[in-house]
Amino acid sequence: TFYADKKFYDLIVCEPIKDGEKIVYSNDELLFGKQNLDELPCGFIKKIEKDLFDLNERLTRDLSEKTRNEFICEIEKLTKILNGKN
Repeated sequence: TFYADKKFYDLIVCEPIKDGEKIVYSNDELLFGKQNLDELPCGFIKKIEKDLFDLNERLTRDLSEKTRNEFICEIEKLTKILNGKN
């Protein structure tokens, strides 16, 4: 993930698997990118920080309990990622 021209971009790099080798990714690795989670590049951190800001902003609105709990869970997940505890 990188930031340029006031936008976030995800660059996806794929490699063929070798002779039947099976690679299994976690849900977070599929959602955020394995390299992003392993290396926490600057652009990725900025995107997570922006997402956290937006979620906290939404929590100030009138929300259903279900939606509020979903936002809180997402905030907790993103905070763990920023702290390198994914």
